[in-house]
Amino acid sequence: KLEERIKFLQRKLSRCKAFSGHWKRIKKQLAKLHRKVANQRKDFLHKQANKLVKQADVIVYEDLNIRGMVQNHHLAKSISDVSWGMFFKLLDYKAENAGKLTVDICPKNTSQDCSNCKKKVPKGLSARWHKCIYCGTVLHRDHNAAKNILARGIETLLADGLAVIAPGGLALVRSAKGEPENPLSKKSRSLTP
Repeated sequence: KLEERIKFLQRKLSRCKAFSGHWKRIKKQLAKLHRKVANQRKDFLHKQANKLVKQADVIVYEDLNIRGMVQNHHLAKSISDVSWGMFFKLLDYKAENAGKLTVDICPKNTSQDCSNCKKKVPKGLSARWHKCIYCGTVLHRDHNAAKNILARGIETLLADGLAVIAPGGLALVRSAKGEPENPLSKKSRSLTP
Protein backbone atom coordinates (compact mmCIF):
# COMPACT_ATOMS: atom_id res chain seq x y z
CA LYS A 1 0.00 0.00 0.00
CA LEU A 2 2.86 2.36 0.75
CA GLU A 3 4.83 1.53 -2.40
CA GLU A 4 3.26 4.30 -4.50
CA ARG A 5 3.99 6.90 -1.80
CA ILE A 6 7.61 5.71 -1.56
CA LYS A 7 8.01 5.93 -5.35
CA PHE A 8 6.54 9.43 -5.34
CA LEU A 9 8.91 10.63 -2.59
CA GLN A 10 11.92 9.03 -4.27
CA ARG A 11 11.13 10.87 -7.52
CA LYS A 12 10.69 14.11 -5.55
CA LEU A 13 13.99 13.53 -3.73
CA SER A 14 15.88 12.94 -6.97
CA ARG A 15 14.74 16.35 -8.29
CA CYS A 16 15.92 18.24 -5.18
CA LYS A 17 19.33 19.79 -4.75
CA ALA A 18 21.40 17.46 -2.57
CA PHE A 19 21.63 18.41 1.13
CA SER A 20 19.26 21.37 0.82
CA GLY A 21 16.57 21.90 3.48
CA HIS A 22 13.84 20.49 1.21
CA TRP A 23 16.03 17.46 0.35
CA LYS A 24 16.55 16.76 4.10
CA ARG A 25 12.79 16.95 4.83
CA ILE A 26 11.92 14.52 2.03
CA LYS A 27 14.79 12.22 3.02
CA LYS A 28 13.38 12.09 6.56
CA GLN A 29 9.84 11.34 5.28
CA LEU A 30 11.22 8.58 3.08
CA ALA A 31 13.17 7.04 5.96
CA LYS A 32 9.99 7.02 8.09
CA LEU A 33 8.05 5.25 5.33
CA HIS A 34 10.77 2.63 4.85
CA ARG A 35 10.84 2.02 8.62
CA LYS A 36 7.05 1.65 8.64
CA VAL A 37 7.17 -0.93 5.82
CA ALA A 38 9.91 -2.87 7.65
CA ASN A 39 7.88 -2.85 10.87
CA GLN A 40 4.74 -4.03 9.03
CA ARG A 41 6.73 -6.87 7.47
CA LYS A 42 8.24 -7.95 10.84
CA ASP A 43 4.83 -7.80 12.52
CA PHE A 44 3.27 -9.98 9.83
CA LEU A 45 6.13 -12.53 9.98
CA HIS A 46 5.94 -12.76 13.79
CA LYS A 47 2.19 -13.33 13.65
CA GLN A 48 2.46 -16.02 10.95
CA ALA A 49 5.30 -17.82 12.78
CA ASN A 50 3.31 -17.78 16.05
CA LYS A 51 0.24 -19.11 14.26
CA LEU A 52 2.19 -22.03 12.74
CA VAL A 53 3.93 -22.89 16.01
CA LYS A 54 0.59 -22.97 17.85
CA GLN A 55 -1.02 -25.18 15.19
CA ALA A 56 1.61 -27.92 14.84
CA ASP A 57 4.19 -29.87 16.83
CA VAL A 58 6.34 -30.43 13.74
CA ILE A 59 6.82 -27.90 10.95
CA VAL A 60 8.48 -29.04 7.73
CA TYR A 61 9.71 -26.54 5.15
CA GLU A 62 12.01 -26.37 2.14
CA ASP A 63 15.56 -25.14 2.72
CA LEU A 64 15.39 -22.73 -0.21
CA ASN A 65 18.43 -21.09 -1.80
CA ILE A 66 17.02 -17.59 -1.37
CA ARG A 67 20.24 -15.84 -2.40
CA GLY A 68 20.22 -17.74 -5.69
CA MET A 69 16.50 -17.13 -6.25
CA VAL A 70 16.82 -13.33 -6.01
CA GLN A 71 19.25 -13.44 -8.94
CA ASN A 72 16.16 -13.82 -11.16
CA HIS A 73 15.19 -10.18 -11.77
CA HIS A 74 11.56 -11.18 -12.44
CA LEU A 75 11.12 -12.67 -8.96
CA ALA A 76 13.67 -10.73 -6.89
CA LYS A 77 11.35 -7.99 -5.63
CA SER A 78 8.56 -10.39 -4.66
CA ILE A 79 10.96 -12.71 -2.84
CA SER A 80 12.63 -9.82 -1.01
CA ASP A 81 9.27 -8.33 -0.01
CA VAL A 82 8.13 -11.49 1.80
CA SER A 83 11.47 -12.01 3.62
CA TRP A 84 11.62 -15.80 3.55
CA GLY A 85 15.01 -15.88 5.25
CA MET A 86 13.80 -13.83 8.21
CA PHE A 87 10.62 -15.90 8.40
CA PHE A 88 12.52 -19.21 8.62
CA LYS A 89 14.78 -17.81 11.37
CA LEU A 90 11.76 -16.59 13.34
CA LEU A 91 10.00 -19.91 12.85
CA ASP A 92 13.03 -21.89 14.06
CA TYR A 93 13.55 -19.90 17.25
CA LYS A 94 9.84 -19.67 18.11
CA ALA A 95 9.43 -23.42 17.60
CA GLU A 96 12.49 -24.13 19.76
CA ASN A 97 11.19 -21.89 22.56
CA ALA A 98 7.80 -23.64 22.39
CA GLY A 99 9.41 -27.12 22.44
CA LYS A 100 8.34 -27.89 18.88
CA LEU A 101 10.35 -29.23 15.94
CA THR A 102 11.22 -27.63 12.62
CA VAL A 103 12.62 -29.74 9.80
CA ASP A 104 14.12 -28.19 6.71
CA ILE A 105 14.40 -30.46 3.70
CA CYS A 106 16.12 -30.22 0.33
CA PRO A 107 13.77 -28.55 -2.18
CA LYS A 108 15.03 -30.59 -5.14
CA ASN A 109 12.11 -31.82 -7.29
CA THR A 110 9.40 -31.24 -4.66
CA SER A 111 7.03 -29.87 -7.31
CA GLN A 112 8.29 -32.17 -10.09
CA ASP A 113 7.79 -35.51 -8.28
CA CYS A 114 4.28 -36.97 -8.12
CA SER A 115 3.08 -37.14 -4.50
CA ASN A 116 1.07 -40.29 -5.32
CA CYS A 117 3.39 -42.54 -7.38
CA LYS A 118 6.71 -40.72 -6.62
CA LYS A 119 7.71 -40.58 -10.31
CA LYS A 120 9.22 -37.42 -11.80
CA VAL A 121 6.86 -35.40 -14.02
CA PRO A 122 8.84 -32.45 -15.49
CA LYS A 123 7.01 -29.14 -15.84
CA GLY A 124 7.90 -25.47 -16.26
CA LEU A 125 7.22 -22.71 -13.72
CA SER A 126 4.23 -21.54 -15.74
CA ALA A 127 2.42 -24.90 -15.32
CA ARG A 128 0.28 -24.42 -12.22
CA TRP A 129 -1.29 -27.91 -12.21
CA HIS A 130 0.45 -31.23 -11.61
CA LYS A 131 -0.91 -33.86 -14.01
CA CYS A 132 0.84 -37.20 -13.57
CA ILE A 133 1.17 -39.14 -16.81
CA TYR A 134 1.89 -42.35 -14.87
CA CYS A 135 -0.91 -42.57 -12.29
CA GLY A 136 -3.35 -39.86 -13.45
CA THR A 137 -3.16 -37.71 -10.30
CA VAL A 138 -4.26 -34.11 -10.87
CA LEU A 139 -3.40 -31.57 -8.14
CA HIS A 140 -2.45 -27.94 -7.90
CA ARG A 141 1.33 -27.71 -8.23
CA ASP A 142 1.74 -26.21 -4.72
CA HIS A 143 -0.51 -28.84 -3.11
CA ASN A 144 1.54 -31.60 -4.75
CA ALA A 145 4.78 -29.97 -3.51
CA ALA A 146 3.36 -29.62 0.02
CA LYS A 147 2.56 -33.33 0.11
CA ASN A 148 6.08 -34.17 -1.04
CA ILE A 149 7.62 -31.83 1.54
CA LEU A 150 5.60 -33.43 4.34
CA ALA A 151 6.53 -36.95 3.19
CA ARG A 152 10.24 -36.05 3.11
CA GLY A 153 9.96 -34.44 6.55
CA ILE A 154 8.41 -37.61 7.97
CA GLU A 155 11.19 -39.68 6.35
CA THR A 156 13.79 -37.41 8.01
CA LEU A 157 12.10 -37.79 11.40
CA LEU A 158 11.96 -41.57 11.06
CA ALA A 159 15.62 -41.67 9.99
CA ASP A 160 16.52 -39.71 13.14
CA GLY A 161 14.68 -42.19 15.34
CA LEU A 162 11.47 -40.26 15.97
CA ALA A 163 8.27 -42.26 15.59
CA VAL A 164 5.58 -40.41 13.71
CA ILE A 165 2.00 -41.11 14.81
CA ALA A 166 0.27 -38.94 12.23
CA PRO A 167 1.19 -35.88 10.16
CA GLY A 168 0.32 -33.78 13.22
CA GLY A 169 2.10 -35.57 16.07
CA LEU A 170 5.07 -37.46 17.49
CA ALA A 171 5.43 -40.35 19.91
CA LEU A 172 8.06 -41.14 22.49
CA VAL A 173 10.69 -43.44 21.04
CA ARG A 174 13.23 -45.75 22.61
CA SER A 175 16.86 -44.69 22.68
CA ALA A 176 19.73 -47.12 22.13
CA LYS A 177 19.68 -47.93 25.88
CA GLY A 178 16.00 -48.84 25.77
CA GLU A 179 14.68 -45.99 27.94
CA PRO A 180 12.03 -43.56 26.66
CA GLU A 181 13.44 -40.47 25.05
CA ASN A 182 11.70 -37.13 24.64
CA PRO A 183 11.57 -36.38 20.87
CA LEU A 184 11.43 -32.66 21.59
CA SER A 185 14.70 -32.59 23.55
CA LYS A 186 17.55 -30.41 22.31
CA LYS A 187 19.51 -33.49 21.18
CA SER A 188 16.79 -34.66 18.80
CA ARG A 189 16.08 -31.18 17.50
CA SER A 190 19.11 -31.11 15.21
CA LEU A 191 17.43 -32.92 12.33
CA THR A 192 19.05 -31.22 9.39
CA PRO A 193 22.06 -32.92 7.81
